Amino acid sequence: MTLNHKYIKQILISLRDNPAPSMDSYDLAKICGVDMNHIDELAFGKFVTQLRLLKDMACIDCPVDNLGFSQNINRHWIICRTTYRLSSQGHSFLDTENKNTLFNKGKAFFFSAFTEAGKRFLIQAITAIFIVVLATVAANAGLFKISSSHGLANLKNPKERGL
Repeated sequence: MTLNHKYIKQILISLRDNPAPSMDSYDLAKICGVDMNHIDELAFGKFVTQLRLLKDMACIDCPVDNLGFSQNINRHWIICRTTYRLSSQGHSFLDTENKNTLFNKGKAFFFSAFTEAGKRFLIQAITAIFIVVLATVAANAGLFKISSSHGLANLKNPKERGL
């Protein structure tokens, strides 16, 4: 299983926002949608794997080396109630994630703004080119009389066009 940033961020924020310095494993599991009394293998496996990854990255501390989860020879889970604490590395990880999120939001905003400004400029430029081309075609067809002294295009009256 790979690192799930959204899920890991949920775990880290839950530990950070907990009023006590550490959080009970069952309480954290409940926040993450895992019912420790009725184990759903998929949800429980995800929870344990992400906790182990956080421990590997030194983002959480636990008094029990196996984080309170082990499997017996028949691959049945043995669960010990324990506590988790957000380490200084975990705080740094959250700070980095928040800064990265703010940077990405700012980058997306400015990219969107510049893209919109670029679109407006491009539309104006294409419109101006279209008008010049249309006026040139109309002048060549004899529909306009272009006055070079004033830079103006005057529509010939129908009698001058031979209508």
